[in-house]
Amino acid sequence: MKIRRALVSVHDKTGVVELAKGLAGLGIEIVSTGGTASLLRASGIAVRDVSDVTGFPEMMDGRLKTLHPKIHGGILARRDAPEHLAALERHGIPPIDLVVVALYPFEQTVAKPGVTAAEAIEQIDVGGPTMIRAAAKNHAAVAVVTAPSQYGAVLDELTRTGGALSGATRDRLAREAFARTAEYDAAIARWLSGVAGANEPQARPTAAGTSEPQARPTAAGTSEPQARPTAAEASEPQARPTAAEASEPQARPTAAEASEPAARSTREQGGLGGFASNPPSSIEFPVALTLRAERALSLKYGENPHQAAAFYQIEGSPAIGLAAMKQLHGPELGYNNLLDFSAALALLLEFDEPAAVVIKHTNPCGAAVAASVGAAMERAKASDPVSIYGGIVGVNRTLDRAVVQALAGIFVEILFAPAYAPDALDELSRTKKKCRVFEVPCDRHTLPERLPDYRSVLGGILAQHVDQADLDAAALKVVSRRAPTEAEMRALRFAWRVAKHAKSNAIVLTTAEQVIGVGAGQMNRVDAARLAVMRAREVGLRTEATVCASDAFFPFRDGLDVVAEAGATAVIQPGGSVRDEDVIAAADERDMAMIFTGLRHFRH
Repeated sequence: MKIRRALVSVHDKTGVVELAKGLAGLGIEIVSTGGTASLLRASGIAVRDVSDVTGFPEMMDGRLKTLHPKIHGGILARRDAPEHLAALERHGIPPIDLVVVALYPFEQTVAKPGVTAAEAIEQIDVGGPTMIRAAAKNHAAVAVVTAPSQYGAVLDELTRTGGALSGATRDRLAREAFARTAEYDAAIARWLSGVAGANEPQARPTAAGTSEPQARPTAAGTSEPQARPTAAEASEPQARPTAAEASEPQARPTAAEASEPAARSTREQGGLGGFASNPPSSIEFPVALTLRAERALSLKYGENPHQAAAFYQIEGSPAIGLAAMKQLHGPELGYNNLLDFSAALALLLEFDEPAAVVIKHTNPCGAAVAASVGAAMERAKASDPVSIYGGIVGVNRTLDRAVVQALAGIFVEILFAPAYAPDALDELSRTKKKCRVFEVPCDRHTLPERLPDYRSVLGGILAQHVDQADLDAAALKVVSRRAPTEAEMRALRFAWRVAKHAKSNAIVLTTAEQVIGVGAGQMNRVDAARLAVMRAREVGLRTEATVCASDAFFPFRDGLDVVAEAGATAVIQPGGSVRDEDVIAAADERDMAMIFTGLRHFRH
């Protein structure tokens, strides 16, 4: 099919000038709108304004431009229907053979922190999707192009054929066009659902995972609420229980009481497989989920050599994280490399001060902050000088020779930073030929306030929001008799950020600047505590005067006893166990400070 006239109207101007020059060089007339027409005209390309075709000016701040019979008639007219062609002739409608439209950037707009509803709604394209769907419907006679990534192949075929596009090409472009408008509409629906969900009151889950406030049992076993001091209040002297009070037994529920259902079961509520199908989170996620992604990399292999793998970027998502990575040096990537790279970057984004992190099998084995990334790298390496071998290493400032020297003689799979000093990069290219060196943004303040997180499971996809929650100072509660010192509080904040990125069950021992020991991915919490202590001592790090972070509550006091005997002086944990009082008593026995966050950080 010969292309004689093209309508070009794009928000993303990437490559459009080159495309239009190629079209014009083939004698194709270009009709365009607004900013696109201005750009093409300024580039020396002859353009006919849409308003000249329709006889109406653009109006309503550009909301009304192409929604006109003289545009859509030219797109929708069947070339094999004489009555359609006669209608075009009778009403002076020029046929349009190629539609090039890049939609308003709605997805990128709503991904920006602090975007208002008015700003988001203004980026909902109306005319663009209408033209795309019209052209895709009539793809027997009209070609439709919806992304700059398609320009090159389309222009190559037009040039090779003297201005024609094959039926197979038009078919493919139509499929991609409908997928694009479906994705676009789904993004709008998701955003509107999120706005609706944000405006509807929802019960906030407690650390124990329930959606109703729970009363903490008193020492006497009652269910009356018991106030705990905040971190600020904890510095005031508190009354200590007498020996008689402390020895009073706690009431335990009877077998009959324990067997009573607390609420209607999810199976009773119905739904897929007998389980609830409309929990509160359904407000946040749509009934139909449409994801469109483009293959960005073919990977060396998957988790194991017998598995094939690729890395895809979700279209319309902000260029953050691995979507913004740039490889500067080293061999091709594998599936595990990217999993670990993502985990390392997520941990590094927790810190504003100069920091270095080391990840192995998605778990932190080293992390540190210091006055410079070189000093931080030395500390992070010392956290576990054994496990750093073959790990993923990142720093959040320009990587200089001090970092390179700290890693001398150590093989790492990936090294990443937001920028590199030229002499450091030169030394890396000479001394670490098998190391994959990446440049990637490392500023957490550029992240959207909310990011989706998808994971495949056998038979489906799980969706949630990325765990971006940080400590809420107002929600922290000192539950021990002794409040943490200022130095301990700094260390607890550091430990909590690291524990958030360790696989559950996780126990992390740190100072205020360095990871000392990590116990991650254990089936019970006491083993995680033992592992954290063991790893620290095996590499020669002192566990005395450290602090401890636990990603979830201590179900028994045994895990706390392990870190206390190792010399930890303060603990931060979510709280919420039915045995919280036992754990608090254990902390008080050892004069440990303990903070409850009310926030859990499970990671599976």
